[in-house]
Amino acid sequence: MYSASVRNSTPKYLQEINSRVSMKLKKVKRTCSEILETRQLYEDQVLEIYQEAFNELIQYSVTYSSTLINIKQAYDSALQIRDERISQFITQDLFKQ
Repeated sequence: MYSASVRNSTPKYLQEINSRVSMKLKKVKRTCSEILETRQLYEDQVLEIYQEAFNELIQYSVTYSSTLINIKQAYDSALQIRDERISQFITQDLFKQ
């Protein structure tokens, strides 16, 4: 995945995070489905893996932790609104039936 020179210059904790991400991503079954719900479930699994990695990065990165926390909060807020909108659409569809 990375060349030896890049690996050597990358902090050990980041190498470990990248390794865990790679292992977890290999376990997630990719979908070729045209169904949006199925594709969304796949993407949500991938997103969860990266969210865990980002949380680890925040813990290790003292220098940039406040900036990383702000980035995380912005993404989490956007994802929460997305999830609420999806839930609202599902509820509306149920009432139409």
